[in-house]
Amino acid sequence: MNYIKKRIKSLLELKSDKNFGPAVLLGGKAIILMSFFLAMQTIALVKPLESSIERMLSDNMFVLFTCYLAFFVIMAGKEIIRLHLYAFSKLDSIIRKSIDLYSVKYWRKNKKDSKFLTKFASSQNRIVRPFLKMNPRKRNALMMSLVLTYLAFDYMRFGLLQMLTIHLANLLTEPLGGIKIAS
Repeated sequence: MNYIKKRIKSLLELKSDKNFGPAVLLGGKAIILMSFFLAMQTIALVKPLESSIERMLSDNMFVLFTCYLAFFVIMAGKEIIRLHLYAFSKLDSIIRKSIDLYSVKYWRKNKKDSKFLTKFASSQNRIVRPFLKMNPRKRNALMMSLVLTYLAFDYMRFGLLQMLTIHLANLLTEPLGGIKIAS
């Protein structure tokens, strides 16, 4: 249990990075996709056995999916989020350099600021200003609640809806000769 707490604590230490929110969103999406894929492949792997194990796994795929999800969060969550943090920081530096290069070239040519960048900065300021006026504690709480809500809905979309649809299709077609549409 100490190992799990240690891994989750090390994952939460990445919160100080400015791109933590988007990295958690994409990292969580990647973990959910990998968990769903592995759960489906596990069922496909044991499908030829036609035994009680296959029946049990296909009936409890949601539990299998949740186990894979917990496994990925504990074992590789920090590395996946760190990978996305690195990608976002590189993307951020590329965009900053290109905007700086554009503004310097425009200034040299026209001796004034670009209208496009001025309008972009003012619209960006209007959108982000209420968020920046919050105190840091409320801002972090809002960001984390939005991220967790998004991941919960994504988890439900991949986990519950698709698996319930598959089980419903299997239940409806099974009495008709034992044909299974999907697993």
